[in-house]
Amino acid sequence: MPKMLVSSLFLFFCIQNALAQVPVILSAPVPAIAAHYAVGSTRTVIYTVTNNVPNQSFPLSIAGISAPISRVSVANDCGKSIPRGPSTCQLGLQIAPASAGKVNQVLKVNYEGRAPLTSKIGFTSVPPATLIYINAKIETIDSHLSTAQSVAITGSQITGVGSNDAMLEQFQGPATIVSNLNGTTILPGFIATHQHALGWGAFTDRNWVDVSSVNVLLKPPVDDARCIVKTDYQSCFIPVQTQADVNARIQDAIVNAATIDAPIYGFNYDPSRLGHGANCDPVDGVAFQCDNFENGQARATLDAMSATHPILIASESGHITYVNTAYLRILNICGTDVEGPNCIMPIYNIDEEKAMANLGQLNEDLSMYAEENAGLAISTADPLSGAVILKKAIDVMQQHGFTLIQEGAANKGLMELWAEASRLPDFPAKVALFALEPSETTVNLAVNEALEVQANNKNNPNVFIAAIKMLADGSIQGYSGFMSMPYFTLYAPFTDPGIFAQPYLGLFDSNQAAITAGAETAHRAHFPLAVHQNGDVAIQNAINGIKAAGAPPPGVRDMLVHFSLASEADVDAALEMGVGSTFLMENIYYYGLPMCQQVIGESRARGLYPAGMAARKGLRFGLHSDTPVTPPDPLFAIWVAKTRTTQQPSWYPNQDLSTCPVVMAPNESISIAQGIKAFTIDGAWTYGLDKEMGSIEVGKEANFVFLSADPLSMENTPNELKNIHVLATMYRGRYHANPHALEAPIWPE
Repeated sequence: MPKMLVSSLFLFFCIQNALAQVPVILSAPVPAIAAHYAVGSTRTVIYTVTNNVPNQSFPLSIAGISAPISRVSVANDCGKSIPRGPSTCQLGLQIAPASAGKVNQVLKVNYEGRAPLTSKIGFTSVPPATLIYINAKIETIDSHLSTAQSVAITGSQITGVGSNDAMLEQFQGPATIVSNLNGTTILPGFIATHQHALGWGAFTDRNWVDVSSVNVLLKPPVDDARCIVKTDYQSCFIPVQTQADVNARIQDAIVNAATIDAPIYGFNYDPSRLGHGANCDPVDGVAFQCDNFENGQARATLDAMSATHPILIASESGHITYVNTAYLRILNICGTDVEGPNCIMPIYNIDEEKAMANLGQLNEDLSMYAEENAGLAISTADPLSGAVILKKAIDVMQQHGFTLIQEGAANKGLMELWAEASRLPDFPAKVALFALEPSETTVNLAVNEALEVQANNKNNPNVFIAAIKMLADGSIQGYSGFMSMPYFTLYAPFTDPGIFAQPYLGLFDSNQAAITAGAETAHRAHFPLAVHQNGDVAIQNAINGIKAAGAPPPGVRDMLVHFSLASEADVDAALEMGVGSTFLMENIYYYGLPMCQQVIGESRARGLYPAGMAARKGLRFGLHSDTPVTPPDPLFAIWVAKTRTTQQPSWYPNQDLSTCPVVMAPNESISIAQGIKAFTIDGAWTYGLDKEMGSIEVGKEANFVFLSADPLSMENTPNELKNIHVLATMYRGRYHANPHALEAPIWPE
């Protein structure tokens, strides 16, 4: 007999023998038993019973099941007996939970007195989902960067993530809303790791004259149809290009003022970005090489514009303010020639700040004091203005995808304002507060105020004290970042040995010992310490100061804000300490060229915001705008982090592209996926909130941003990020449409 035939006969007899031993088979149910079923829902699963015994039927009965599981008639139902074999019939079970809880039962199929066929049935009955999104492109940003089609939301939480069929099967109840998104992308809501949200809103008030060269307010440019009056720099983005442009806008405000002594306010002035102007040295110079408010002549220049109108010009960095004599008199700063009773004393670099105040330049604490004074004056004159600017700030953050916004330097009054606003119905975001009192060098008052606000908001899920804030130094482009080596080029008044120690290395606000004391005080109150630092020495002071304070309490994560010139050793230290860090990435675009060409030079400019190194080393970090320093647009920040592009303004010529290239330090580029993580799960981790938000996973808050396209699909075409529309957000399960979703996004380049 051929070997093949022998083998076939042997296999046949084996199969027949097996069937004789297992005459009836119970298949797995179709569909499979789900992990969850919604209370009030009704689902049917079908088992197939296979009879392998020729010409023989068997009586059938079932046992082991009880409510919420029951038998139900189905097509080809087995009934009370299994048909003659070979045959199949169906056994249907209905699952109809009436209450929440775990269900564990064992179906037993009895036939002809033999050992029953069994199937374990285990699931959890859950409240039905409030809402199920289907046919979405969901980027969960979980640890595997998983994608999904559907997400189920119950109340404020995510209860399921998976396929359309699975979510509908498990979580759809009689009242569940099912929304077909037809391919819309869903990401976790964006998380702001550092911004001054109300500061952005404040500058939308028309009392503030726009003297900026950066489109912080995201206004339509002149070639955009939304710009109606092409010369209206208050409504359209028309960048100042020279100091003469700045002066002209201030003079226009003086001419149009209602009274002869009405205050004049200007916002987001930055001399480092200005082009060729008057009295330049060399003759073709730009920025600090020409006349500007930071040359030690601000007071005299502004006095020449008006002796009766108090004039205050806020810098883009927020660390410098320029005033004339009339405004200096209002501020009553100690050590100035207009000092009066009960004067305000500088608290950081006292002698230098007094000297500079006399010249009309207010640094650090005096700058914050002056801008707070301006804000109070505006709100006193118009009591409704506070509510208006607050709403504008909330709206712009929501319309750019944020579900967690931040007030990055808040005294008690500002913290209470946000707390009150966050109690409003349908508030669209969580608010993180950095408590700061610029009137003290310690954090004692800030901690006490934070504790009071926290106690008054125990039951408010929309606001929390994220950190106590300290300043280690100021702004690099404003020459107040604290450095180990001199700035690349220096100009008056920083070259004046009568004001500043030489060689000039910048100024520190809080030294290492002060930061240690601040961290210890914050930790005793169970708060993190967030330290603003830019210069390399300031970064080291922050790291060493926090380290010397010892490990924070469980659940508390300190934060390094900006991390501008972080070295490899600094990144290693941050990683070892487990602190949060966040990079002001948009500064690469707006300030990369002036930093390289004038302020700190090529080598240090290439080391700005080393996100690539941080990512390679495994440091988790956020990205931020520090708005109103730069625009509050996460997709733009991610584009900058990916491309490392520096702006090349037409009015500010690049003198040597080989020294200051358009793409600054491409080795510090990060992927779009890493950028998304920085604004989602890693941003949440920075706050210690990664168990609650930052990814689309079961048990986390339903905080989403809905986008017209998937940014993770643009890894090789990052310029397409500018075309993405933010359609809406969801915060704690409540949907917030973007009223401008159909308009072309304003890309602030």
